[in-house]
Amino acid sequence: MRSTYKYTEDSIRQIEYLIPRLKYSLYPTKIIKWLENFDESDVPFALDILRIFEYISFPEFMSRLDSLLKELLKEIPKEDKIIVFPYGKVGKSGTLVTYPLRNTTAFKKRSTNILLSHDFEYIESPEQYKHIIFLDDFIGSGKTFCDEFESSGIKNWLTKYKIKNIYLLSAIIMNDGKKKIETNYANITIVSEVRHNLFDDKFSPYKAFSNDTFKSVRAIVNKYGNKIPVNRPPNQFLPMGYENSASSIAFFHGTPNNTISLIWGKTKDWNSLYPRRADVRMSEARELKKEINYYLSICDKLGINLTSGINLIGERPDMRQDSTKKIREQNHAAITLLFLKNKGYENIFICQILGITREEIRYLYIELKNKGLVTNNFRTITNEGKSLLFKLSRVTKSKKIRNETENNLIIKKYLYLPKMFKGLT
Repeated sequence: MRSTYKYTEDSIRQIEYLIPRLKYSLYPTKIIKWLENFDESDVPFALDILRIFEYISFPEFMSRLDSLLKELLKEIPKEDKIIVFPYGKVGKSGTLVTYPLRNTTAFKKRSTNILLSHDFEYIESPEQYKHIIFLDDFIGSGKTFCDEFESSGIKNWLTKYKIKNIYLLSAIIMNDGKKKIETNYANITIVSEVRHNLFDDKFSPYKAFSNDTFKSVRAIVNKYGNKIPVNRPPNQFLPMGYENSASSIAFFHGTPNNTISLIWGKTKDWNSLYPRRADVRMSEARELKKEINYYLSICDKLGINLTSGINLIGERPDMRQDSTKKIREQNHAAITLLFLKNKGYENIFICQILGITREEIRYLYIELKNKGLVTNNFRTITNEGKSLLFKLSRVTKSKKIRNETENNLIIKKYLYLPKMFKGLT
């Protein structure tokens, strides 16, 4: 950690302003943790990076695809048959776009004449199709598309079946990538939102702020990016992202490696803001549910004294090794589960109340079992478990503060004032 974020009225307001810009995709604490990567003097310019950062949520992604596809289909007669081809390996970004595209209004209106295929070699009667739309979520340098177009065999396949109307549909394309594709393939029509390199001499968005901002942001992107290894040697540092695209974009399902690396790079000394892979984000979501803060509100409503519960369950002997115990231990979540289990709730309702999955509740039961609080089949609370809950109820009652009810919050008509206090009148 290079600095500690200073909480002032102005600094808190800066974070508040950023959250809507980032489509409420991050908690304030996540932003602050990322800002603490920087030296204190560099934090204002780190904030400038976020001011123009573009996060694409799932609903917005669908909306963009719908708008772009609608625009593209205006050029194609309604009776013509179309192939939509998500290029790249299955599971990569191109194929991940198919579900949201299939559910757009534009696609549904023309679906009877659209074939969505991942493998052109298995398309039946290809001669009946006059148009093909290559599909991807994001195009950076254009290199991946050009390589796929040349090496996959589809270029020759299109020539063989005389499919001459070729389109490329992408939610966003970097201007350099657009130029590369159009230069190599003049017959391909690109339909996409265009974004420029963050530090393009003419079109950098930072030019709208000031030339000093442009230079300062570029300096810190290089300064920190050249210390975050994100690739195999010898080119292990990509401060400006892959192929120096210097994009400033993240999607709900992942972050392109064309985006500046201080956004998605992660090391023991650097906290990422938007991790590259979706599985990292899923892991972060699971970790969030393990935090005490996640349970505070529901425990307050249920009347559970969480601090006392954590202490009581923490005193229990544990069958696991210390190393495993340290990794897995979630006393705050376990005591909440035990409380609800004692109330007679089925697991499906407990999952809904706590907002957790079947897998997550299973781990909590294992926690309780290893502390001797539930039986091996997780169905019954043991005598030790019931005893712990009884102790918790007694502690909770003794520490219960005055409830805020409508009646006792009413300002009383009469106020008692002593005539004498400490011998004084």
